[in-house]
Amino acid sequence: MKKQAKEIFVADDGKIFESENDCLSHEETARREELMTTYFRVIHSPDLTEGRGHYGLTFLKIKNVNYLPCELAEDFCFRRFGRKVEFTQGCSLIYGWRIKKISKNEFEQDKTGSISVGDYKYPAQVIELKLGEKNAGLIEA
Repeated sequence: MKKQAKEIFVADDGKIFESENDCLSHEETARREELMTTYFRVIHSPDLTEGRGHYGLTFLKIKNVNYLPCELAEDFCFRRFGRKVEFTQGCSLIYGWRIKKISKNEFEQDKTGSISVGDYKYPAQVIELKLGEKNAGLIEA
Protein backbone atom coordinates (compact mmCIF):
# COMPACT_ATOMS: atom_id res chain seq x y z
CA MET A 1 0.00 0.00 0.00
CA LYS A 2 1.16 3.49 -0.81
CA LYS A 3 0.02 6.62 1.07
CA GLN A 4 -0.17 9.79 -0.97
CA ALA A 5 -0.93 13.32 0.21
CA LYS A 6 -3.09 15.40 -2.06
CA GLU A 7 -3.10 19.19 -2.03
CA ILE A 8 -6.52 20.87 -2.20
CA PHE A 9 -7.57 24.51 -2.33
CA VAL A 10 -10.65 25.80 -0.52
CA ALA A 11 -12.35 28.96 -1.79
CA ASP A 12 -13.79 31.59 0.56
CA ASP A 13 -17.28 30.14 0.03
CA GLY A 14 -16.12 26.62 0.99
CA LYS A 15 -15.95 25.13 -2.50
CA ILE A 16 -13.00 22.74 -2.95
CA PHE A 17 -10.63 22.75 -5.94
CA GLU A 18 -7.66 20.63 -6.94
CA SER A 19 -6.00 23.51 -8.78
CA GLU A 20 -4.95 26.84 -7.29
CA ASN A 21 -5.77 28.63 -10.54
CA ASP A 22 -9.30 27.19 -10.60
CA CYS A 23 -9.81 28.27 -7.00
CA LEU A 24 -8.56 31.82 -7.65
CA SER A 25 -10.67 32.08 -10.79
CA HIS A 26 -13.77 30.97 -8.87
CA GLU A 27 -13.13 33.54 -6.11
CA GLU A 28 -12.62 36.33 -8.65
CA THR A 29 -15.89 35.43 -10.39
CA ALA A 30 -17.69 35.39 -7.04
CA ARG A 31 -16.28 38.84 -6.16
CA ARG A 32 -17.39 40.25 -9.52
CA GLU A 33 -20.88 38.82 -9.06
CA GLU A 34 -21.08 40.29 -5.55
CA LEU A 35 -20.15 43.73 -6.88
CA MET A 36 -23.01 43.42 -9.37
CA THR A 37 -25.57 42.37 -6.72
CA THR A 38 -28.01 44.92 -5.33
CA TYR A 39 -30.28 44.52 -2.30
CA PHE A 40 -33.64 46.11 -1.54
CA ARG A 41 -36.18 46.12 1.29
CA VAL A 42 -39.84 46.40 0.25
CA ILE A 43 -42.79 47.05 2.55
CA HIS A 44 -46.05 46.21 0.78
CA SER A 45 -49.66 44.99 1.04
CA PRO A 46 -51.23 47.82 3.07
CA ASP A 47 -54.16 47.41 5.46
CA LEU A 48 -56.80 49.22 3.41
CA THR A 49 -59.54 48.74 6.01
CA GLU A 50 -57.98 50.49 9.01
CA GLY A 51 -54.76 51.92 7.55
CA ARG A 52 -52.69 50.40 10.37
CA GLY A 53 -49.65 49.63 8.23
CA HIS A 54 -48.44 47.00 5.80
CA TYR A 55 -48.75 43.22 5.94
CA GLY A 56 -45.82 42.39 3.69
CA LEU A 57 -42.06 42.64 4.03
CA THR A 58 -39.93 41.37 1.15
CA PHE A 59 -36.21 41.50 0.55
CA LEU A 60 -34.99 41.52 -3.03
CA LYS A 61 -31.56 40.30 -4.11
CA ILE A 62 -30.85 41.31 -7.69
CA LYS A 63 -27.87 39.58 -9.28
CA ASN A 64 -25.79 40.60 -12.28
CA VAL A 65 -27.61 43.86 -13.03
CA ASN A 66 -25.37 46.89 -13.19
CA TYR A 67 -27.62 49.12 -15.30
CA LEU A 68 -30.61 50.82 -13.62
CA PRO A 69 -31.11 48.31 -10.76
CA CYS A 70 -33.35 50.73 -8.81
CA GLU A 71 -35.65 51.34 -11.76
CA LEU A 72 -35.82 47.61 -12.53
CA ALA A 73 -36.63 46.86 -8.87
CA GLU A 74 -39.44 49.44 -8.93
CA ASP A 75 -40.80 47.91 -12.14
CA PHE A 76 -40.78 44.46 -10.47
CA CYS A 77 -42.61 45.85 -7.42
CA PHE A 78 -45.25 47.46 -9.62
CA ARG A 79 -45.83 44.16 -11.43
CA ARG A 80 -45.74 42.10 -8.21
CA PHE A 81 -47.44 44.33 -5.63
CA GLY A 82 -49.63 46.58 -7.77
CA ARG A 83 -50.16 50.30 -7.52
CA LYS A 84 -47.71 52.44 -5.60
CA VAL A 85 -50.55 54.49 -4.10
CA GLU A 86 -53.61 52.85 -2.52
CA PHE A 87 -56.58 54.29 -0.64
CA THR A 88 -57.60 53.31 2.91
CA GLN A 89 -61.40 52.93 3.02
CA GLY A 90 -61.46 54.35 -0.48
CA CYS A 91 -60.43 57.87 0.47
CA SER A 92 -57.17 58.23 2.50
CA LEU A 93 -53.88 57.85 0.63
CA ILE A 94 -51.43 55.16 1.73
CA TYR A 95 -48.38 53.72 0.00
CA GLY A 96 -49.14 50.44 -1.74
CA TRP A 97 -45.46 49.60 -1.40
CA ARG A 98 -42.22 51.34 -0.50
CA ILE A 99 -38.78 50.26 -1.63
CA LYS A 100 -35.37 51.09 -0.17
CA LYS A 101 -31.92 50.11 -1.37
CA ILE A 102 -29.95 48.46 1.43
CA SER A 103 -26.45 47.09 1.95
CA LYS A 104 -25.50 43.42 1.95
CA ASN A 105 -25.00 43.59 5.74
CA GLU A 106 -28.51 45.01 6.25
CA PHE A 107 -29.89 42.31 3.96
CA GLU A 108 -28.15 39.53 5.90
CA GLN A 109 -29.26 40.91 9.28
CA ASP A 110 -32.87 41.76 8.39
CA LYS A 111 -33.97 39.02 5.96
CA THR A 112 -35.18 36.72 8.75
CA GLY A 113 -37.25 39.48 10.36
CA SER A 114 -40.98 40.08 10.30
CA ILE A 115 -43.46 42.92 10.13
CA SER A 116 -46.25 43.43 12.69
CA VAL A 117 -49.74 44.73 11.99
CA GLY A 118 -52.13 44.75 14.91
CA ASP A 119 -51.60 41.58 16.96
CA TYR A 120 -50.14 39.57 14.07
CA LYS A 121 -46.60 39.09 12.77
CA TYR A 122 -45.88 38.32 9.14
CA PRO A 123 -42.48 36.80 8.27
CA ALA A 124 -40.26 38.43 5.69
CA GLN A 125 -39.93 36.89 2.26
CA VAL A 126 -36.67 36.80 0.27
CA ILE A 127 -36.78 36.83 -3.52
CA GLU A 128 -33.70 36.44 -5.70
CA LEU A 129 -34.10 38.11 -9.08
CA LYS A 130 -32.30 38.14 -12.40
CA LEU A 131 -32.82 40.00 -15.63
CA GLY A 132 -35.22 38.16 -17.95
CA GLU A 133 -35.02 37.97 -21.70
CA LYS A 134 -35.94 40.91 -23.92
CA ASN A 135 -38.53 43.12 -22.20
CA ALA A 136 -39.44 40.74 -19.36
CA GLY A 137 -37.70 42.90 -16.75
CA LEU A 138 -36.65 41.23 -13.52
CA ILE A 139 -37.84 37.68 -12.95
CA GLU A 140 -37.36 35.23 -10.11
CA ALA A 141 -34.05 33.39 -10.40
